[in-house]
Amino acid sequence: MSQDLKQRLKQGGRDTMERGKRAAAEQISEIADAIDRAGAQLDETQPMLASYAAKIADGVGDLAMHLREESFEDLYRRTRVLAMRHPGMFLLGSAALGVAVARFMKSTDIEGRRL
Repeated sequence: MSQDLKQRLKQGGRDTMERGKRAAAEQISEIADAIDRAGAQLDETQPMLASYAAKIADGVGDLAMHLREESFEDLYRRTRVLAMRHPGMFLLGSAALGVAVARFMKSTDIEGRRL
């Protein structure tokens, strides 16, 4: 394989990953908005739950922002540190991210077919 072809394939992979990262950030942002709306509805009847929902929505919104703004290398380093310091939180966050990715994959057209 020529060096030029390798470079184009590598760049194509990066572009695909970047598009996926942006799409995941959008999905995660929508989840944060939904949690925030649910918390707003709870505000009058369950203020304690509304407070927790607001905190969760803020954290999920921050995740979406980091996905949009940070490089893959930065995200990888941040993820490793989080996993080592807070394994429980890391597992919970991984599950939430898995849900967002699954939603994205269901809504994405793959090979001309809708899943």
